[in-house]
Amino acid sequence: MFNITTVVGLSEEEQLASFRQREQAYRWLGMFVSVLVIVLGLLWRQLARSRSRVLKAQATYLAASEASRDATFVMHSLCDAKGVISDFVLTDANSRGVALLNLNKSAMLGKPIGTLLPNIRGTRTFTVLCQVVNTGVAHDQEWQNHEPAIRAQWLHAQVVRAGSGVVAIVRDISERKRIEAELVRRNNELTTVNHKLTATHQQLVQSEKLASIGLLAAGVAHEINNPIGFVLSNIGALDGYFNSLLQMLDTYQETESQLSDPALRARILELKDRVEFDYLKDDIPALMRETKDGIERVRKIVQDLKNFSHVDNAQDWQMANLNDGINSTLNLVNSEIKYKAEIIKEYGDIPLVECLPSEINQVVMNLLVNAAHAIGETRGKITVRTSSADNAVSIEVEDTGCGIVPENLVKIFDPFFTTKAVGKGAGLGLSLSYGIVQKHAGQMSVHSVQGTGTIFRVTLPQKQSTQKIDIMPSL
Repeated sequence: MFNITTVVGLSEEEQLASFRQREQAYRWLGMFVSVLVIVLGLLWRQLARSRSRVLKAQATYLAASEASRDATFVMHSLCDAKGVISDFVLTDANSRGVALLNLNKSAMLGKPIGTLLPNIRGTRTFTVLCQVVNTGVAHDQEWQNHEPAIRAQWLHAQVVRAGSGVVAIVRDISERKRIEAELVRRNNELTTVNHKLTATHQQLVQSEKLASIGLLAAGVAHEINNPIGFVLSNIGALDGYFNSLLQMLDTYQETESQLSDPALRARILELKDRVEFDYLKDDIPALMRETKDGIERVRKIVQDLKNFSHVDNAQDWQMANLNDGINSTLNLVNSEIKYKAEIIKEYGDIPLVECLPSEINQVVMNLLVNAAHAIGETRGKITVRTSSADNAVSIEVEDTGCGIVPENLVKIFDPFFTTKAVGKGAGLGLSLSYGIVQKHAGQMSVHSVQGTGTIFRVTLPQKQSTQKIDIMPSL
């Protein structure tokens, strides 16, 4: 036991005071230690709970990460001496991420992504990773992969900042992109098929119209030709009768001077003046000729309708004279063209062409009508040429209209393409014409100078191959 009397140099009271001071200090120290132990115990318990929660959260994250179909990568940024991000170190990855890179996990972790993916620096992907770290703004993007180490063609990534690094959630969307591309391809095919079906439908409608016109023309011709024949026959008879009467009247006129009765002679002269006998002698034959011409024109119009539609051989391939078909077509569209343009015919000596005449006539009609529409207010010219060379026959329709702008020339034969105002045309005339020419194993071309005019050229083989092209376009 400590004996205060043994302390040298101090009185008993001083030694007792010193002892009490030390005892009080020890007491405070003990209290501090006790409090410290309690606080440390509480902190340790809290730390244990926090660690448990962290472990639980980590386990949940790992479970969710492994269960996800997305690849997850955790990366820490590396900066150079200037503080600029130079690379990222891969610190964690789930099994999907390991599979995506096709590497062993232990070989991946702790490695710079510049080593794992040598081509990534300088790419949009690397720039996005740096931007997310620098700005803290999450990023979402899709891109086509060109990195050989990654086993996917198309990727989608969501990148968020995590401390001084990033967490990237990456999904392989190659299959989705393949399906999308397939959908686009099939949609384009359906659009093409729809255009072909529409064009075919319009072509069939036009063919039916031509057949209807032909049947109507045949019926009209049958109903008109008989009375027209009677009228023409009667006009011929009347012409003969009138000529006979004129001969007789001429004979009477020769005897006028021999009449002994002056009053009778005066009556005859007065009657001749009153009926304008000399004028009638000249006018009646002219009226007869004009009447005959009118009747012949009616018969020719009906015949042109029949020739245009070829009702007797609506879908039979036959050897046809294209010059005759062009003339028939010109007669039919003359009312639409004559006030806008002068028609110039430059026909060559061409051989017969094996074709469907009604369809070739339809092509010529479309070209003539388009040429007329291209001519403005000032009266212009439309030149129709035919020629032959190398067992082929060509038809050219040239106008002095406004011409076609270069960017429209490449799509002039596309279905539904038109430069006309809404309601003025469906944009199918040239497309149908192009299809008809193709069906005849021919070619159709266009040359145009804006402000000068346009030339459409159709070239058809003189003879068709033994296997004709089907009227229905291939789908």
